Amino acid sequence: MTEHLAIGNNTIAYDLIGEGPLVVLAHGLGDSRHSYRFVAPALATAGYRVANVDVRGCGDSSLGWDG
Repeated sequence: MTEHLAIGNNTIAYDLIGEGPLVVLAHGLGDSRHSYRFVAPALATAGYRVANVDVRGCGDSSLGWDG
């Protein structure tokens, strides 16, 4: 399920699944966290906690960041 981290007036969208050591997945420009839709579950099954993030201005994260 998608969660949102509020930072000022903006939000970062992310999914968090699994248990164990943390792995953060961050896509390249012009893409979204959905590019890891097969990788994230596989890592969670392998024993990792996976944070799959939409970087600022991409996917479900908000546009219009100041810095």
